[in-house]
Amino acid sequence: MTDKIKKTKCDCDCFEQQAANPSRRDFIRKASTLTIVGGTAFLLEACGGGGSPTSSADGFDGGGDNGGGGANTAQIRTSITTGKVQFFPNTGGTPFTGEVEIAPLGTTIKIADSSPSDQFIKIGNFSFHSNIDIGFTPTMSTNISKVQIGGAYENNESLSYTLIGTKSFKTKGDFQLGTVRGLLDTVKLTSTAGTVEFFAGNSATSKLDFATNASEITIAGKGGKTTVRNNL
Repeated sequence: MTDKIKKTKCDCDCFEQQAANPSRRDFIRKASTLTIVGGTAFLLEACGGGGSPTSSADGFDGGGDNGGGGANTAQIRTSITTGKVQFFPNTGGTPFTGEVEIAPLGTTIKIADSSPSDQFIKIGNFSFHSNIDIGFTPTMSTNISKVQIGGAYENNESLSYTLIGTKSFKTKGDFQLGTVRGLLDTVKLTSTAGTVEFFAGNSATSKLDFATNASEITIAGKGGKTTVRNNL
């Protein structure tokens, strides 16, 4: 790997032993080519600090730049602005099927978090057996877990919704509806099924407190047959 990097047209002295100097960072100002995908050179700047851009004039296909990401900032850049960037693509030879780790100790992870344009983010859609954990914080009284999914609340129900595709939906704790609606608003709990079992069937509930704070309750308001306490 070292020999391959030495063959690039990099005129820095990265591979020569030098006396340690904490105040000097010039030895990592210039980028080394990591790989070339589709004729475009990807560049890595290990610590920032500026420097002259590395371009096709330096002998690299596709170009790129090393303008500097600032102190304590590493950047991987490409000169293309459209198309596709692939890591470990499923093309040519045997594809990589192992484990990929990205910043396992990172404290703030952002992925496609700055564009206001339409986005389509897909995770694990082709797996025949998926196990996906998001914010699965260990169960301890001192730990904190806050997970927010979805948005666009001010839009209509057909353009702002969350669809859960599993057979069953379960929560370990309480369940609350309409958290941003007040006393004069209405929240709906509906179903497209003809029959709904409410704390029935396989439910282990032996005591049910229903609308204990409600001042007005309407049950079977359209008539029909209503059965209450039929086992007495």
